[in-house]
Parts: sequence; structure tokens; C-alpha cells
Amino acid sequence: MEFRTISTKIPSNELTLFKRHCEKKGMTPSNLIRDLILEELKITVPNTVSGRNRINYERDLDTFA
Repeated sequence: MEFRTISTKIPSNELTLFKRHCEKKGMTPSNLIRDLILEELKITVPNTVSGRNRINYERDLDTFA
């Protein structure tokens, strides 16, 4: 497995808050970021469509329903 790096720029005050938050949780910043990313990736998109579109032609009214 090949590992890659993700980076971002944030203001110094936000970085200080993030580091304190990590210390309170007993985690390193990289571990917390990894956990947050993996949690976000668990979002699933349904692969089935509910219902079907049925187009019926009504000859008497000359319309589609």
C-alpha cells in the first residue's frame, strides 16, 4: 500500500485550537485528521432507484401521463 500526504493551510490561531483539541482527545493531529477523513468517506450513495417512471399515452386526450 502506498501512502500519500494531504495538506491544508489554516490560520495560526485555528492551528493552536486544533492542537489543543487533539491533546484533549489524546491523539496526534495526523491520527485525528485520518479518522475524520475515513468517517467522511463512509457516506454511501444509494445504488438503487425507488420507483419507476412509466409513461402512458392517453389516446382519447392525446396526452402523455
